Amino acid sequence: PSVGAAITVLSSIVLIAVVRNGLKPVEAIAFAITNIDEHSLEARVPTGRVPVEVSPMVRRLNNLLARLEEAFHRERAFSSNLAHELRTPLAGLRATLEVHRTHEHDEARCERTVNTCLEICGQSETLVENLLALARVGASTFACNKEEVQIDELFKECWQPYADRARERKLQTSFDVPKLSAQTDREVLRVILQNVLSNSVFHSDEGGHLHATVGSIENELSISISNTRNQ
Repeated sequence: PSVGAAITVLSSIVLIAVVRNGLKPVEAIAFAITNIDEHSLEARVPTGRVPVEVSPMVRRLNNLLARLEEAFHRERAFSSNLAHELRTPLAGLRATLEVHRTHEHDEARCERTVNTCLEICGQSETLVENLLALARVGASTFACNKEEVQIDELFKECWQPYADRARERKLQTSFDVPKLSAQTDREVLRVILQNVLSNSVFHSDEGGHLHATVGSIENELSISISNTRNQ
């Protein structure tokens, strides 16, 4: 009996040691997960000594972390872009109101000031709407509806709201936009074009040059817009 009891005890010790050794990779995974937060989403769960049975779970977890990291980067980039893009119209609004405050007020001047402020507010609203739409596109929450789009006509439509402002700023414009059609989402492309054209017009140096080229490269639509800026 004493021999049987000793064997049982020894077997239990061996079994516990084997289980503990087998659980070490799982404990390492748990430790790695515990140390991951919103500030360290670039970290990944190590896969070197992961048991075969746990490997699929670890791969899925690492894929999830990669998607979360991408989403956080996209959110930070959007916030940064929004702050940068809104700085210019807000500065223009402040400057207009400060100049107005230092002058005598007559009806004509008040009307000009109000119209200028309303124009800046309208530009800001359009900018925010475009950025939000682009954020939805980037987050894959925007339904893509492909259709045959006449690119040259859409370009002219998107340019129209900024043509007067370009003339006011004495911008020279040159457009190489041939008749061209493509299968794409019209509204998504419209938002992108309006955002880029708006930036090009309002951030060009006065009297500068704005150039746009539209073409097709290996069955892919290519749109290039450049402008001159003061250094």
